[in-house]
Parts: sequence; C-alpha cells; structure tokens
Amino acid sequence: MADQKLTKLANDLAPLLRRKLSTTTISGGTGAGGGVVDHGQLTGLADNDHPQYLLRSGAVPMSGDLDMAGYSIDNIGLIDGFDINGFGGLLSELEINVTALQSRTVYGGDGIDSDEVLFGAGSPTLSVDVSDFAGAGLMDDGSNNLQVRVGDGLELDGSYTAVNEDFDFDWTGDHTHTGSVSSSPFDSADPITGWKIEADGDAWFANIEATSLTIKTFVSDVTLALQGSEIIAKSKAILSRDFSTPATTGTLYVYDLPGQPDTAVFEAGDFVRLRYVNRATGLSVGDVWGTVSSYTDLDDGEQSWTFTRTAGNSGQTIYSGMVAIDYGQSGDGYIILTSLGDDAPYIDVRTWTTTPAVAGNHTTVARVGTLDGITDADLGPLTGDGIYTLAGHF
Repeated sequence: MADQKLTKLANDLAPLLRRKLSTTTISGGTGAGGGVVDHGQLTGLADNDHPQYLLRSGAVPMSGDLDMAGYSIDNIGLIDGFDINGFGGLLSELEINVTALQSRTVYGGDGIDSDEVLFGAGSPTLSVDVSDFAGAGLMDDGSNNLQVRVGDGLELDGSYTAVNEDFDFDWTGDHTHTGSVSSSPFDSADPITGWKIEADGDAWFANIEATSLTIKTFVSDVTLALQGSEIIAKSKAILSRDFSTPATTGTLYVYDLPGQPDTAVFEAGDFVRLRYVNRATGLSVGDVWGTVSSYTDLDDGEQSWTFTRTAGNSGQTIYSGMVAIDYGQSGDGYIILTSLGDDAPYIDVRTWTTTPAVAGNHTTVARVGTLDGITDADLGPLTGDGIYTLAGHF
C-alpha cells in the first residue's frame, strides 16, 4: 500500500519537474555549494526577473539618473531610427541623427543655426545657458544674454555678419567711413533720387533746409542753362515777368517761342517746372511744380497761363528771364545731358509717371556714359562707363 502511494506521488510530481527543467537551464556549474553561475548562461528567464538591468529591446523603462562615473557614451540606439552618437564625451561633441536625410552634426564651440537643429511638429524651444559660452571675448551680462567684449576694436567680416535693417540703432559715438554712405535707391540724375555722402566731401540731396549755410564757391544749376547740363523736354519758355509762386493758382507770363509768334508754348494739363534762386534772406534754391491751363495770347510776343501749384514752396519769386521747363504729361519722356558731378558725364533718356515732382516716378530707360548711380532690378548697382538700356534690342 505504501509503495502504491509513493508511485502515485512520483507520477503527480513528474510533470511539474519536467516543466521546471525545460524552462530553466544552468550550464557551466552545478549551482550547489554557493558557487557562482554566469548570468549570461541563464536562459528562459522572464523580463522582470532582473529589474536592476535595462533590456536591449527597450521593454523595461529606465527611472532615476544614469551615473556615467567619468565614462562617455559611444552610441545609443533609440527607438524608430533615432540615434545619438557621442564622440569623446557626450557633452563636448554630439551628433543627432533623425533620418538619413535629416541628420545634422553640432560640435562643441561651433555656432548653431536653423540648418543644424531640426524640430518636428509643434513649437519646441531650444534653451542654452550662455555661461557655458562665456570667455575668450564673450561674456554673460547676468541676464543670460551673451555679450561681445571688445578691446581695441571689433572687426566684422561682411560674409559672416549683417546689420538688422529693421533695428532702430541709437548712435551715441562718432563713426568713421572710408567709403560713401547713401540711401537705397540713389540716383544723382536730375531730379535727385535719395541722398549720398562721399568720403571726399561730395554730397547729393533732393532738398536741404538749414538755419545757416556757408558756401566757399556757389554754382547755381538754373533749370535749362545748367552750366554744364541741359534738359531737353517737351517744351520750354522764358518768363517775361517776375512770378510769385502761389498757394494754389496764379498767372504765369512767358514769351512766345522765337520765330513762332501767337503760338502756345505749353499744352493745357502739362506739368511745368520752375526753379528759384533767392538770396534776399540767406540762400534759397528749389523747384516749384505745377500744371498749366487757360492759355491767353497777348501783345508784344507775350502769353499768359494759369499756373496751379502741385509741389514746392509758395511765396518764392521766379524772376523774369528764368526758364520754365515743360515736362509734358504722365508717360512722357525727356533727355538729360550733363558733365556735372562724379557720376558724369552721361546722356540719359528718362520717362516719368503720375507727377514729375517725385524723384521715384522717373525711370532711366537708356544711358550712354558713366553708369554710376543706376541700379538695375536684375544687374544691381552699375559702375564704370558704357551703354545701358532697360530693354535693349541689338
């Protein structure tokens, strides 16, 4: 009877022992007597049997800090193709590969721009501590702003630096320039577009207002007779009487054209330019623009027109003998021949639209001579001597 019970117990325990022996295999030692077994020879263990280890599959998450104890990370393969590779220390040099087509490398000490750090969807923020970059000419202002420490001067290479044109600089010191300073665009052709100041003292401005003006040598460019320049426009006339530029409208008296008595020198609706030079109270030089209408033929080779001021100062006296230049109407053109200024000599063919009183409304369609001062939309600023056309046909 006892033998039967033992046999039955052995039969009941046999399946349990077979399952244990099939799932856990120990080789390289018996495990008896306190011996040490290499854990690499253990097979069939569940994932949670060794919680102190990280699984290569990533199935067990990591918690807490990773103490490198002075060692560097050579390579970490993350999930879904994201890799982090460290070279000689993770913090000094770091490469982040997102995909084969989006990989960027950032080395310690190099600048970081938008091409070197890529972000995915959303609006992530990249934060840095500027104290990590301080030293060798760089300093932290105490508010995590990086400042440049300048000794004898700061040399800027234009290929690596640019001025933010939208920033409102507050200049408090003196600035020395060996070249010219100008607006963009600038054109010295009459009427002047923008302004320019050169290192040798030459300057161009459309209009100047000054409390005091001291001139060593005065050269007056008086419209048609420009002492080295000439404007060929639609028409011209010589004032027969002094004319005070009106607040709105006034009567302008001019002589008939030589050899063409009783013939209108202008056409109703034309824009006429008058230039004044007034030395009565200091020096005042400028242009007054207006349209003409209401032609009246008078005796003794004289005619009158109603002049409606559109631009320029009122109350200025244009003396008899001065020239009135007729620029025609919107879309018309004119020719300038000049030998005055650093941008001369040249011959310009120009057109204008809307009103000729605005320099930006004039377009140079062709030039022969010095090309300085012309900025082409495709070629940029031009220099030297040559031939320029806005739309050439050769």
